Amino acid sequence: MFALSPSEWWLVSSGTPVAELSALRTVDLSEGRTVMRLAGPRARDVLAKGCGLNLHPSVFAAGRCTQTSVTHIGCVLHHVDATTWDFYVPRSYARHFWEWLTDAASEFGSEVLEPLA
Repeated sequence: MFALSPSEWWLVSSGTPVAELSALRTVDLSEGRTVMRLAGPRARDVLAKGCGLNLHPSVFAAGRCTQTSVTHIGCVLHHVDATTWDFYVPRSYARHFWEWLTDAASEFGSEVLEPLA
């Protein structure tokens, strides 16, 4: 679950929601975003090329998420673990973001995996 603001929470799942959550009244917005993953020992350096946040582990530790701008595209950034970052990008900007990310990653030998959704 991502806490994006005091009144905005995202429940992120790769499968069917658990039975306990089926009673929640939800609006499915899953088709509005594309998820991309950047992984590798230099992933933080790649991300720093397009993001103005302080990405040092003491400030933005693994497990945290935030809404930010990466290469002038608003997205939700999730620091999955020490070398992995997920980006939730509006689908209308997905191609541009993908092109920027693969170009930025190529300098460092980082790998941009296939979109998750």
